[in-house]
Amino acid sequence: SGNQQLASFLAKSFHECILNLCCLNVVNSYARTPPLAWQMGWADAIALTADKNTLPPLPIDLLREKDLLCDYIWRANRLGWTCRQQFEETWVSLLTTLD
Repeated sequence: SGNQQLASFLAKSFHECILNLCCLNVVNSYARTPPLAWQMGWADAIALTADKNTLPPLPIDLLREKDLLCDYIWRANRLGWTCRQQFEETWVSLLTTLD
């Protein structure tokens, strides 16, 4: 019982640590990109700036795939946004898929 509690505590701490790392600007856009997008051939066009590496928003035609959209929404809900621009781009992408 004691080992199980320790394992549960460590697993929870590890999970929280990974989520916190995913919220950092350096990795956030990569963490928010569903693996299915890479598998579907989405090119990793990386925009390099002086202070960060960011990926552009996912194309709308990819977001129309149900499985990818569900994963994208889950990741956006779980990781949140790092800035106002990312928030706006996310919502524009989601609203465009409704069209």
